[in-house]
Amino acid sequence: MIQLTEEQKKIINSPARVKLVMGGMRSGKTTLAIMNMWEEMKRQNNPNFKSYFLVKSDPYARNAYREIKRLLGIIPDSMFDFSYKTQYGTINILTNLAETNYDNITIDNASSNKYIPDVLNNHKAKISLFGHCPDNKENAFFKVCYDAIKKTLDDTELFRIESWDNPQMNVKRDLWEAELKEKMGDARYSRDYLAKFID
Repeated sequence: MIQLTEEQKKIINSPARVKLVMGGMRSGKTTLAIMNMWEEMKRQNNPNFKSYFLVKSDPYARNAYREIKRLLGIIPDSMFDFSYKTQYGTINILTNLAETNYDNITIDNASSNKYIPDVLNNHKAKISLFGHCPDNKENAFFKVCYDAIKKTLDDTELFRIESWDNPQMNVKRDLWEAELKEKMGDARYSRDYLAKFID
């Protein structure tokens, strides 16, 4: 089992119904999204609990499938269906939101997911959105994160994790940071690597 950082534990242990996690590139968003979903399932401890892991495309679904298998050590029900039955409920990896009958939904790459408004309207489900900081202020993930900052959303908590919050990145930090700033420019570096809103 993966060793979580204190900041990651804070996110997983948050009781908020809606968790928003804005993370920099290579900050471990997908790993954290999976672990957060799994811990919520364990807390509920209900074999009928339905967890959806929503991603934007088939390549992302295949990556999530591999990561869930690697992190949790569980085997899918079939090779052709990204579905896992566990003692804590069912995990389904989806690329579209075909139904609204779920107890928990995690959206990975939330910055580019069109289902966020629909998901937020499900007032019973536990919801976790993981994405990078978008540069488009009309982006649904940007809007919901901004509303969370302004404290206009109930039972919602916003977290920010940097690329360097990922322990595997720390070794490379000093080697990459100056070069990244120079190549990317301050604005993109702040948004993509530090996961910070920029004016």
